[in-house]
Amino acid sequence: MIEQYQDIIDNCEAYLGALQHLYVESNDTPPGRMISQLKWLCQEIQCERLVLPLDRQYYSTLSHVFVEHADIMLVATPLAKVYHKRLLNLLDNRLLVKPEYSHIVLPLLDYLIDRFDKDETIYKNKLTELRSLVESSITLFPISRGAFRILELSFFDSLQLKGIHNGIQTMEMIIEFCFEGVRDLENSPYIICQCCHVEKPDIIKQRKR
Repeated sequence: MIEQYQDIIDNCEAYLGALQHLYVESNDTPPGRMISQLKWLCQEIQCERLVLPLDRQYYSTLSHVFVEHADIMLVATPLAKVYHKRLLNLLDNRLLVKPEYSHIVLPLLDYLIDRFDKDETIYKNKLTELRSLVESSITLFPISRGAFRILELSFFDSLQLKGIHNGIQTMEMIIEFCFEGVRDLENSPYIICQCCHVEKPDIIKQRKR
């Protein structure tokens, strides 16, 4: 079984285990519908009847139930957001980040950290904090954006980042890996790069820097 299929099964089963402690399968409640969706996905993947990437119409419940009723899902498990993000990426045929792949993003973080002026503290400290978290053995991907929101909100408009060669491209790769939780960076749409009117990153060259 290919990696994405096994990861879908693992995440569906973990999510189901949490939901079924509190809720029952039913079309009349949001968690009940989510249970049905997860069971269907797991069943179809195990029977090898689904081809990735999967058309979104087949997992619309996964998306809209979580978006509209995230508070209910989080009551069942604080990892609901993690399972949700992982499953959306997996069904889109993306490869998940796992601790053994941290070596992919560490050079990108080092590239930015090493190019900041020594007097700059706000962004450099946050990048250093993120690097330490990625390097730790207990990191859970995707990482919660909460403590690192500044790296997305104002960072892309900062003169510091714009002054670094390929800085915007490098930071978007870091976001994809750390906060989206996907490691097949070649398949990213690189929306931030498009918005900033810079070329998508050359993955091979970036990793060698």
